[in-house]
Amino acid sequence: MRRISFLIISAIILFIGRLQAQTPPVSNIPGTVEAEDFASVAGGIFSSSTNDVGGGLRLQGIAPASGSTVVGWMEYNVKINQTGSYTLTFRVGTPQSGAQFRVKLGGTTLATVNMVNTGDWGVWGDAVHDQTISLTASTNTQTLRIESTGGGTCDLNWIKFILTGNQPPTVSAGTNQEIISPASSVTLTGTASDQGGSISGVQWTQYSGPTESVTIVSPTSLTTNVTGLTTGVRGFRLTATDNQGATAFSDVTVTVNASTAPTADAGSPQTITGTQVTLTGSGQANNGGSISSYAWSKIEGNSVTITSPNESTTTVTGLSVGTYKFRLTVKQNDNQEKTSDVIITVTTAGTLAVSAGGTGQGTFTAGYLKSPGGTSAFTTSATIPTTDITGVLTVAKGGTNATTKEDALASLLPAFVSGKYLKVDGSTVIWADAPTSGGGSSTYIFNSPLSHSEGNVTITQATSGTPGYLSSTDWNTFNNKLSSQWITGANNTIYYNTANVGIGVTNPAYKLTVGGTIGARKVKVTSETWADYVFEKNYKLPTLAEVEKYIEEHKHLPEIPSAKEVEKNGVDVGDNQVLLLKKIEELTLYLIEQNKKIEKLQQEINTIKNK
Repeated sequence: MRRISFLIISAIILFIGRLQAQTPPVSNIPGTVEAEDFASVAGGIFSSSTNDVGGGLRLQGIAPASGSTVVGWMEYNVKINQTGSYTLTFRVGTPQSGAQFRVKLGGTTLATVNMVNTGDWGVWGDAVHDQTISLTASTNTQTLRIESTGGGTCDLNWIKFILTGNQPPTVSAGTNQEIISPASSVTLTGTASDQGGSISGVQWTQYSGPTESVTIVSPTSLTTNVTGLTTGVRGFRLTATDNQGATAFSDVTVTVNASTAPTADAGSPQTITGTQVTLTGSGQANNGGSISSYAWSKIEGNSVTITSPNESTTTVTGLSVGTYKFRLTVKQNDNQEKTSDVIITVTTAGTLAVSAGGTGQGTFTAGYLKSPGGTSAFTTSATIPTTDITGVLTVAKGGTNATTKEDALASLLPAFVSGKYLKVDGSTVIWADAPTSGGGSSTYIFNSPLSHSEGNVTITQATSGTPGYLSSTDWNTFNNKLSSQWITGANNTIYYNTANVGIGVTNPAYKLTVGGTIGARKVKVTSETWADYVFEKNYKLPTLAEVEKYIEEHKHLPEIPSAKEVEKNGVDVGDNQVLLLKKIEELTLYLIEQNKKIEKLQQEINTIKNK
């Protein structure tokens, strides 16, 4: 009852407004008579917008017949341009059965057509008359009358008169297109032709996908620009009508893909000796783009020279003993970029390890270091295990006067250099050329060169009166250098301030490398960044469509390393925690957004229920 009252009131208002606003048009046959182009109506009829293909307006509130009395009817001004037999089609939408139209021309009944039940008012279907009708061409304008003669009602979009024997147009909307965000426009180019006739008009419409912000610039031209596109898939339809009213259409899809960053690989970690290394990186562009630049930078470690910082492969010089982290930044032509890090560990070159016991090649001839007040002797006839040839020069404990610090001389001595002499030089111990003078005040530790060939090493004993004794000052310097390595702090803390420490590994690549499981009650990782910026107003939250597209292509979340990357490079616990928190915060924003939509839909449902 509410619907009928509303329809009657709306019909009166809109119909009066229409009569005052414009002169009804003349519709050409063959062709389409638009439902809203009536000259006059009766029975509570009014026009409103439609979601049907082609748009335009529809007629609603067409009253059914009251017994044999016609209540609802429409009259149109038409001109018959060609003589012949016609098929007659009504475009309708209704959840009712029993709707029926009688078609009259100049008072003569042409046909009675039963309408189809389409399931709902907004669902459209074609009711085609099962017989052809005959029309005679005339230069005069005639009156076409459509009467509602059934027991049901329906919405009407158009009435189409098609001359029989006429073939519909041939239409192509072109090929499907894909673009990458931030691109937001495409050009659609269609074609339309008609055998034995001509094309009277074309119409571009969007039939699927998000419609907000999308503009079809020239919808009635074969070629048009479409602007305002965002990420997603949209369908566009080109419909062509020939001069006899036959229509055909063709569809095309436009996909806007989210832009994804390139891949970057700085190469595998390296442990080297010497002062230079070659870094070999690589990058792969996505989105059908290309790599626009490479950039190497040093993240951790002492000062070095990167010889070709803007190439994928570069040499780094000026390295010293320690650990370095280098970063490769790969940028593609849409300005998206990706980084990858590599660890380079520099150990002492050509160093020698001497230990008492074990198996291997080489022998050690006894010698000693003389300090004021005592002698620390080397173990005689010690063997040099092959596995100890790399590393630091380790001096084994041997002698009753040896001290704890003297046992740890491995921390003091520099990299082994064949044919040189150990010498105290200021605050450091270095390898130097042969001494030129002897005596107790000499700053040389050993008085003959050390050499290394196939594991054989000879150290000649330093005797009294020859270069081999250290003065009190030099010995203190020697001890102080040791003290600078292992330091005892407050509260019984001990820490090591140079090089790397390894447990269960031979070549530690980091400050602490453990070849096994670490047990701890608590681990604290500091981070320079945190992910709260996700909640800033200017943060650009990726759409769920963009995330879905990325997952389909890469099989993991954006910014999260893949399984292969983790297997190769491991996981930085601090960075990974930041990324995981970022994804949780983004998920929270998605949930908030979805909840708002659900609440809005619930309000709309409640409003409908209360009518």
